[in-house]
Amino acid sequence: MRPIIIYGPTALGKSNLAIEIAKLRPSTIISMDSVMHYRGFDIGSAKPSLEERQRFPHHLIDHISLPEVYTVADFVNDVKRIISAETMKQRQPIIVGGTLLYLNALLYGHNQDAPEVNLTTHQSILETIKNQTQEERYNELMRIDPDWAEKINKNDSQRTIRGLMVYHVHQKTLSSYHRSQKNECNTNEYTLVALTTSDRQYLRDKVKIRIDNMFNAGLEEEFETLRCQYSEFLSHPAFKSIGYKQFVESDATDSIPVQEKIFFATSQFAKRQFTWMKKFTPNITIELDKNNEKKIRQNAYSILEYNS
Repeated sequence: MRPIIIYGPTALGKSNLAIEIAKLRPSTIISMDSVMHYRGFDIGSAKPSLEERQRFPHHLIDHISLPEVYTVADFVNDVKRIISAETMKQRQPIIVGGTLLYLNALLYGHNQDAPEVNLTTHQSILETIKNQTQEERYNELMRIDPDWAEKINKNDSQRTIRGLMVYHVHQKTLSSYHRSQKNECNTNEYTLVALTTSDRQYLRDKVKIRIDNMFNAGLEEEFETLRCQYSEFLSHPAFKSIGYKQFVESDATDSIPVQEKIFFATSQFAKRQFTWMKKFTPNITIELDKNNEKKIRQNAYSILEYNS
């Protein structure tokens, strides 16, 4: 029984497809989303409803509380453990989500020996880096480790600083560690299902509907609750995710509504997801548009037939 991996850009109905498969075959659903791990970050991460989670076994949702940080290595280790346990129970593992960094690590191996940097010992190096603008930091990273720089967004300060710190402390680029750990993907180990669309307006419409629904469900109130509860941890990765970061950075002088900022950030994220998707060779590609988006049951049958 090969685990099924459903991946693709945000708002295309990946979770709905996973649920539909679970209706047809005893299954367990494993989240491949970097925010769903954290308790309280519910609406902004579009967690499955409590009813769905009670009806079908879900994993890697609501199992971490701040300030703990969940890493890519944690994900890979947990997924392999869960797959082994659930397969023994004759349940179909379904891995679903849009954090394609996780997928890349699961398929090709992850640098579990990535060097740690003691921020206390190397505080002076960190301060020097933080005194630079993000543009200056990214330009330096492009000079010393272009492979890593090209993999990340130029505005991603967290990963930029990580790349610079590793180089300045260990005199070795972060990408070189990744290359030394990379393994070939066993294409027979998983069934990869890519949800995609060539109709960008269709995707924009889906994103807008999702964000509107989030605000109607109380996203702003959820953020205020989280900010009060975790006021000391606003730099935590969960608060830097789309749907929360825009509230953290907002103030009374902003002329652009937070909802509009979230829409823009989500649209940009979807573009990056399409770029990531080129790294993978799916077994099944499902092209979605407004004319076929309701063929979920048919798609679920096709996936299970292929996977039998």
